[in-house]
Amino acid sequence: MNLPSRIFAVGGAGKAITYELLEADWVQESVLRPRRNPRTLTVTVIDTAEEEENRDLERIQQIRNSIQETRERLREEEDTQEGRLGEINIDYLPLTQNIQLHDQNDLVGAEAVPRIAAGVGIDEENWWLKPEFINENLDFATGVVRKRGLGKGLYYKSYAEDDNVRTSIDLPNRGKVAVIAGLGGGSGSGIFIDLVKHLKRTKRTAEITLFGVLPNDEEGDAESANAHAVLSELEYMSLQGEELFKDRILIPIDPTGFGGKKGNLIQSSDALVEFDRAAVYLIASYYNMMDMEDPFADTPSYAPFIMGVPQVLRYNVDAIQDAKTVTKEILNAKQDALEAEEDVYTGVDRFLSREWSPDEMAGELHDSDRTDLETRLDNVWSLTELDIFTELEYESVSAYREIMSEAEAETDDILDRIDVIAGSIRAGTARIGDN
Repeated sequence: MNLPSRIFAVGGAGKAITYELLEADWVQESVLRPRRNPRTLTVTVIDTAEEEENRDLERIQQIRNSIQETRERLREEEDTQEGRLGEINIDYLPLTQNIQLHDQNDLVGAEAVPRIAAGVGIDEENWWLKPEFINENLDFATGVVRKRGLGKGLYYKSYAEDDNVRTSIDLPNRGKVAVIAGLGGGSGSGIFIDLVKHLKRTKRTAEITLFGVLPNDEEGDAESANAHAVLSELEYMSLQGEELFKDRILIPIDPTGFGGKKGNLIQSSDALVEFDRAAVYLIASYYNMMDMEDPFADTPSYAPFIMGVPQVLRYNVDAIQDAKTVTKEILNAKQDALEAEEDVYTGVDRFLSREWSPDEMAGELHDSDRTDLETRLDNVWSLTELDIFTELEYESVSAYREIMSEAEAETDDILDRIDVIAGSIRAGTARIGDN
């Protein structure tokens, strides 16, 4: 199965889908299975929500443990002489961890702005953050809270000042790249475009595909504004010939009824998990169409988006297997019954052939059968004595009477008389045929 070699998960929605992808057994097995040219999947998770860091690290550790268990199982099950096991690497990049963020001066101050601008290669006058748009006491416990410009600024500052971030924004020599992000939140919508621009600097020919989660109407005006802004930016770049992405897959979150972080998360949590799992199948389906003719090759430069609506059809595999087992047992029992019935028929046929063969019949007739044969022979004799045959001068009738009379004179046994009559008639028929 084909999968990207590099995944960048940006923001809350990007993280959720990527964690589901990494937890899937079939994904782990596809990457880790031993090959002569083993596969490598490197995942980088980027976020700004400080309160979620411990929970993210705990989940990542659980995923790493699961990956190690899969590696050990494959090492036992598979012939590792055929090749080496693959690798799955996970990097976690909380953008606020290694940079100074005491107050707003660290983002808009006279010393901070030149340093950030120089670090990312932009002019100072193009720095967009203003004091009035930022809280005086910076608080990123829940991230940038749908502030797209602030998310973009945090990424720029981290890229300029944190060597760990800068070195993690790299690409493999070969393989495809997936960027997974929510388009309504501040981190996802604010970071991924500049992230991809930096990736393209390291490898201009990189084949990068965006998987963007679209917010629904219930999430709020801020989410809708973020999505509108990022889609407009993507369309503008496409119209200007700045092709950062091979494809831009948009995944609507509407079926979940998600109302944003202010909505009823408990009520929509199951639907969100289902959505994340379905999105994993959508991503896998996309990369497994690549061996065919590209279905998206003619995407126009205006509105250059592809709508992806993931759906998962589930079957009760256990019930199906049980039904197949029961059906097989019934068919086997029926086959056994048919074979037993065939044995009975064969036995009866052999018995009849042996005991009642016309050529080798040695049994004695019952008295009732003898009486019946004598009565039937008397009836034939009576028919030959009808006056109509005499008046019509049927010579054959006279011959039959003569044959029967001779048989009666020759033997008293009814079976022998029938044999004599039959033999005389056959002999007479043969003479007539010869004449």
